[in-house]
Amino acid sequence: MDGYPEILPPREDGVFKRILTHPSGKPVLLSVVSGLLGVHVTEATVLNVEPVLTGIDEKREKFDVNCKTDTGHQAGVGRRGRAPR
Repeated sequence: MDGYPEILPPREDGVFKRILTHPSGKPVLLSVVSGLLGVHVTEATVLNVEPVLTGIDEKREKFDVNCKTDTGHQAGVGRRGRAPR
């Protein structure tokens, strides 16, 4: 980024989830899901499928998205956190 630090890097799972699930991020969510599915998605509803946290180091990275395409078809997409490094 031209010498500027990334304050909230979207490659981090928690930041990525926040961008896609925040109400103002709806256009980004529609674009990402449309790209993943290869069709134009017109509606997307985020479902939080996280279990209750049991430890201080646990993250909330999972979510599902119910989608509707411009042809009326429905699809579901799931996001899971990556394996620890």
